Amino acid sequence: NEIDEERERSALSLPAEERRDFLGMAVNALRPSAADAWDEPRSIAWIRAVYLLVITDSGPLDVARGGHHCEELARAKVDWKSVPRSALSHRSRLWLVDLAEWACVFECAHYLWEAELEYAEERLGSARAIMAEFGTTQSRRDVSLSLNRVASTAQARGDLKVALAYYQEGLEIRRALVAEIGTPQSRRDMSFSLDNVAGIEHALGNLKG
Repeated sequence: NEIDEERERSALSLPAEERRDFLGMAVNALRPSAADAWDEPRSIAWIRAVYLLVITDSGPLDVARGGHHCEELARAKVDWKSVPRSALSHRSRLWLVDLAEWACVFECAHYLWEAELEYAEERLGSARAIMAEFGTTQSRRDVSLSLNRVASTAQARGDLKVALAYYQEGLEIRRALVAEIGTPQSRRDMSFSLDNVAGIEHALGNLKG
């Protein structure tokens, strides 16, 4: 939410060393105990502090320092399925998956990716059911958004062909919406889908695609 975003910007606006000290103290002070649930404010604050430390310590040429904090998440055995969606966005979670894999912290990457995939597939199932019942423009757009969420999760895991199939299905929905309503939003959605499909095609070596 907006308050959490303001807090993140405040922390990240500090000089790197000062930020690292501040976040390190927060991580130590807020570390959950075995009795704490992962949806409690203390646990959520701890996860966000660790995440900001990962951002602080993950340079383009050095993933080891950021990976150290991913190891802390793995040791804590975070139940990512219980962590509220408001704690970290889908994009932030997939970024953590990617960083943890680069740093070879596979336990953290696996459980986080597994939780994201389950969430994305549940959302897609619900969106498909609503679209089948009502067939409104918004319900079809919601399905395309859910398809992209599943696709991006598969992409983070390296399942590029699976990701491509979901991205392409979402693109077809968005093409149809552009043909029917042609709003700036629908055209913008389609451009994002084209970019996603093109990125996967490029990664698979299909330059003509």
